[in-house]
Amino acid sequence: MLHIPVALQGNPSRLASEDHVGCTLVSADIPIIIAAVERARTTPWPGEYISRYLSHKLDKSAVVPDGMAGGIVRVGTKVTWMSSGGGAQAAVLHPREANSQTEGIIDLASVLGATLIGLKVLDRAALLRSDGKFDVTVVLNIEN
Repeated sequence: MLHIPVALQGNPSRLASEDHVGCTLVSADIPIIIAAVERARTTPWPGEYISRYLSHKLDKSAVVPDGMAGGIVRVGTKVTWMSSGGGAQAAVLHPREANSQTEGIIDLASVLGATLIGLKVLDRAALLRSDGKFDVTVVLNIEN
């Protein structure tokens, strides 16, 4: 069973604090993120990494109400990003496992989905590659 951070228990919205990791989650996405954490836990590598990364975001991110979600990568958002000098790519962040054949969909419980959730335009984050190295990912555009 997933531990719900004390700051989220009975308080779906909290302002940024000194513990804020630089991303902002939307309160309506919290149950979806918790489900993604549980799903990632049961998958082979990098499932444990994804589970821990999303749990860290749940624990350390600011949380805002749904009405203040503009400009934040959230479930259902079409996001355009670029990783380490590659070309821009765009897709919709999806709450459930996406068919690997489906273009334009990012599974929240994937390394890319876990990296992008909660970011804003021009935010940068480390994206774990399959070879164990990291790329820098930059959010270029968000369409809510």
